[in-house]
Amino acid sequence: MTVNLLGPVSGRVPTDRYIAPEMSDWVRIFRFDHLILLTGQVNDSKPLLFLLDTGAEHELLSSRSAGSITKLKTAPWIEIKGASGTASKVYRAYKIKIQSGGYFKEYAALDAVDLSNFSSSVGTTISGLLGFDFLSRMEIRIDYRDGLIKLVHR
Repeated sequence: MTVNLLGPVSGRVPTDRYIAPEMSDWVRIFRFDHLILLTGQVNDSKPLLFLLDTGAEHELLSSRSAGSITKLKTAPWIEIKGASGTASKVYRAYKIKIQSGGYFKEYAALDAVDLSNFSSSVGTTISGLLGFDFLSRMEIRIDYRDGLIKLVHR
């Protein structure tokens, strides 16, 4: 699937894209159909793609991405249900720091599940979901035309 920053109308990346100096600290977003992905980091990882998920109560990591950053422990007592169903295996990652758009949040523990099927259906690797816990602490400004997002901590 191709990344379409303009939405379904043209299917082309803008040729007149301009990032004003006052927008230099905005983060680039990628649209896959109705999904918005933005870059972020877990602890001191390389940049990863996170789904902006306003319907998720908490943040969630991909077990594959989290497992390459920190040691995971199985958490059979945790059940995670979503629109796609129930996760068959849940893991726990400890001492996690998620950073994106100049903002970070530290977690004593964060759940991780296999997101490979979801990533395959989207067409790119999704390393986690940024849910209400993360997003409720900020004002979100989105520039759909130029594919940028600004997270402003309140």
